[in-house]
Amino acid sequence: MPQYELYHAASSRALLADYDAHQAATHWRASVAAQHDPAHAPYRLVATVTAPALHAVYGLTNHGAFGNDWTDNPGVHLHTFQRVRSTSVGDVVVIPDGTAWLCVSLGWQPLESPGPSDTP
Repeated sequence: MPQYELYHAASSRALLADYDAHQAATHWRASVAAQHDPAHAPYRLVATVTAPALHAVYGLTNHGAFGNDWTDNPGVHLHTFQRVRSTSVGDVVVIPDGTAWLCVSLGWQPLESPGPSDTP
């Protein structure tokens, strides 16, 4: 079964409804550049999730979805000792082919890849 990397946004601003894919892509690139350093990066790797598809990751990483804390769900491997929240709008999942997907109010949206004007 495929494995997905779950990154939670470090800033509560990323969890706001007006946070869009362009902002997320900019922060995602900064996070990748910082190698997702928990002290400084905009996104932190919190878990690897074994799931049949991307849409299943959301349910597996929300408290109460299976009547318990999501960190106890089968297929979830935590990468942090800190307390974690449920997956929310603004968080990112990297699918097996390396594509990053942004959690939005209704489902998932692929993050913009850097274009020519975004390269240093």
